[in-house]
Amino acid sequence: MKIARFSYQETLRYGIVDDAELVVLSGDPLFAGFETTGERIPLSEVTLLAPVIPRSKVVCIGKNYHDHAAEMGGEAPAEPLMFLKPNTSVIGPDDVIVRPTALSSRTDYEGEVAVVIGRIAKNVPAERASDYVFGYTVANDVTARDLQKTDGQWTRAKGFDTFCPVGPVIETELDTDAAIITTRVNGEVRQNGPMSDMIHSVPDLIAYASSVFTLLPGDLILPGTPAGIGPFEAGDTVEVEPTSGAAPDIALVQRRTVRVLASGQVLTGVAFGSTLSLGALLAADLSGQEALSGFATAAVTLGAALTAIPLARLAAARGRRFALSAGNIAALVGISVVILAAASRLLPLLLVGIALIGAGNAGTLQARFAATDLAGPQRRGRDLATVVWATTVGGVVGPLLLAPGEVLGAGIGMPRLTGAYLFSFAAQACALALYVLVLRPDPLLLAQRRDRESAGAATVEAVADRPALARYAMFAVAASHVTMASVMAMTPVHLSHIVAPDAVTLAVGVTIALHVFGMYGLSPVFGILADRVGRIPVVLLGQVLLAAALAVAATLPWSQAGVLVALVLLGLGWSAATVAGSALLTEATPLAGRPRRQGRSDTLMTACAAAGSVLAGVILNVAGYGGLALWALVPVAAVCIGAVAVRARR
Repeated sequence: MKIARFSYQETLRYGIVDDAELVVLSGDPLFAGFETTGERIPLSEVTLLAPVIPRSKVVCIGKNYHDHAAEMGGEAPAEPLMFLKPNTSVIGPDDVIVRPTALSSRTDYEGEVAVVIGRIAKNVPAERASDYVFGYTVANDVTARDLQKTDGQWTRAKGFDTFCPVGPVIETELDTDAAIITTRVNGEVRQNGPMSDMIHSVPDLIAYASSVFTLLPGDLILPGTPAGIGPFEAGDTVEVEPTSGAAPDIALVQRRTVRVLASGQVLTGVAFGSTLSLGALLAADLSGQEALSGFATAAVTLGAALTAIPLARLAAARGRRFALSAGNIAALVGISVVILAAASRLLPLLLVGIALIGAGNAGTLQARFAATDLAGPQRRGRDLATVVWATTVGGVVGPLLLAPGEVLGAGIGMPRLTGAYLFSFAAQACALALYVLVLRPDPLLLAQRRDRESAGAATVEAVADRPALARYAMFAVAASHVTMASVMAMTPVHLSHIVAPDAVTLAVGVTIALHVFGMYGLSPVFGILADRVGRIPVVLLGQVLLAAALAVAATLPWSQAGVLVALVLLGLGWSAATVAGSALLTEATPLAGRPRRQGRSDTLMTACAAAGSVLAGVILNVAGYGGLALWALVPVAAVCIGAVAVRARR
């Protein structure tokens, strides 16, 4: 039964919703019961008000959903985190929320179910709590988020007038075990979480609150909000709806997640391609020594290595959305620092900026793992590869923007070799907005929730921990990355010696663009192969392609065409090994341990590549491009030997 409080012909009344009509009650059902007057009024002729105005208080519980506690950072407290909103904050469903813009710059929505207390309750045991519940409605626990952080307590941030929209009706029958809370902003779903994910149940909360203070009829208990909170602006419409039904369609959510991640990779790929192309040239230009050019790639990989594990921990604690967004922010800061370094001719500052861009690349790398959080074993390689492939577009476009970027940069007075970073900055900003606003629900938080719900029950996929196989996967990915990064990093410098000076930028742009296409363009093919023929065979296929690339580079080092072919094969080999190795690492690790191992894998991969890039600069100076290619065969051989050892052990 649905109970409404409404205004009709300038009088306040109560009624039972019956399709398109209201059956008018004789008084407030909290006190007068459900005696009807016999009158019926069309819903279209009334104004629905807040279905209840608390006589005393609104009791709220913070961090009471596992996924929301994660997105807010840290673990939820062992006992309910209880606070109060004044009853003056309550407004009706269609009333206007007044944001305190003079005091706060960010106002957030938090959609919740609200429990309506129907009897005086003091020291109520949990097993009798339902006797004290009149019904359920919905509420928006509006929060001035910046004030919540600065005040140290939450009263002001959550207590402003109009900060508790409620209604439009009280539902007297709601299955809280099956209820799903959905919040929409301008029609777009922002929150979608089951009440079963609550840490403390409604009966436990009633027992807890009534042990502290007396609950009065009409008091509200807001038991917490699921993940997905965020800001809203003037003119936005926020809707909160409880529904009873099945859990989210995981296949549908996964398809949407892959699309969002792929779109983000297109954008971050623009910055990736430009950084790879320009970093070595800028380092050589500012230092005046080509032998130091490898420090640019080393800085990128070192920045990624230092942040991979922190970002993985952030993902495990607060979800993929936070980790990916943090990477975007680091890259945006890094791009700004690089431009400043080029203007001031400071090599150390340049390396700092490039390292920050590397931190952004660490976030970009994590996107491939985000594609596997909800993926089944039959599609894990394919979904991962799809996200990797999406980088192709941006990765190819990025280097091709070098020449137009230089023209644009020169036109507005930017330092030489930095114009293309304008495109990179815009792309990273768009990727940040995409992850913050659209990557909902968070795939890792949803996967963790499903894992909790299935604990102790039979699951579709029982994942055993296979540390030896996981270690080989990490080694194969890292070694393949070292091979690729070492040769690729020195290619722009080498090309500057074999092409005309006025054609260097174009030659580098085209070569790196085709190399990046090799890295990502056929990744879906390698993903399908990894799902069908196995992870290790595709890792070995990658080593064959890497060896072929190095053979071409070693035999045709002074041919521009030979270098181009070598770089394309180098990208293909990296793609096969990375896609298959990343899928192997995921399926060899239970869900709880995946972010940690994935972070370690990215750290190992990028740290080894950083060292390899520095060494590559020295080898290039001593043995030339062909000699560098021969030295790069060492990690290829090590991966092949490792595969034999792992298979023998299995």
